[in-house]
Amino acid sequence: MTKPIEEKLATAHYEELPMKIFKYDHEIQRDVNHKRVKEMNDKGFSYAAIQTIAVNVRDNGDVYVIDGHHRIELLKLNGYTKAPCMVSYGKTRKEEAQEFIRLNQNNKKMTATLLFHRKIIAEDVDAIQVKDALSKLGLQVTRSEKGGKQKNTISAIASCEWIYKDGGANALLDTLLIIVNTWGRDNNYSFDSMVLRGTYVFFKKYSGQINVDNFMTKLRTSALESIIAKARYLITLKISAPNAFAKSLLDYYNSGKRTKKLADLFNGVERQE
Repeated sequence: MTKPIEEKLATAHYEELPMKIFKYDHEIQRDVNHKRVKEMNDKGFSYAAIQTIAVNVRDNGDVYVIDGHHRIELLKLNGYTKAPCMVSYGKTRKEEAQEFIRLNQNNKKMTATLLFHRKIIAEDVDAIQVKDALSKLGLQVTRSEKGGKQKNTISAIASCEWIYKDGGANALLDTLLIIVNTWGRDNNYSFDSMVLRGTYVFFKKYSGQINVDNFMTKLRTSALESIIAKARYLITLKISAPNAFAKSLLDYYNSGKRTKKLADLFNGVERQE
């Protein structure tokens, strides 16, 4: 590299670097998807179309790839030994994660769970608050790129972040507590996105109007799957998934009551994307 690391440039510069020197922090970079590389190649390779690879020269001189490892594999597949790079110097691991998030936050191929783990490395305050709320119940965010239903893990982290953003850490913790104490943590649907958001919406809308413990006791007599089935039907009527699940909870709350029914605050509410 033409510029000494001691300079720790404030701005990145362009340079073609030999790919054999690259190192990867696999908690920041994703695993290589070879099928995706092949698909990229099948669409037609052009060196000129390759966007620059974001790399950082750490204080020890090692060159770490921040973003672009699929493009690197594509270049290798086509016989290249060097890659066009935007080179930064002296970034910390935290700053590398922050740069990865900036470059990928609008990437449709990037899952919310993958971004969330990078936010933790980047010391994002909101992500840490969400993680702490989950940890209080012995829950963690899945590390599988395909999500899944591993025990004591949540893949619908975007919904947890949505609840946190709207109501704060206590609202997220309260929602998780209601779900765990009502349907248990081992139910495959307990931490489904619709269940998380819908439970939050219901208890927010009717805060102070219901005895939470009594309603949780009543809910335990009904399978979560039946409430979800009702919600899925309501979705076909152009009600958003969170409101559909919340309305299903409302209908179940009001079932069997002749008086003291809750008002339907979802009547006329259409899908909100």
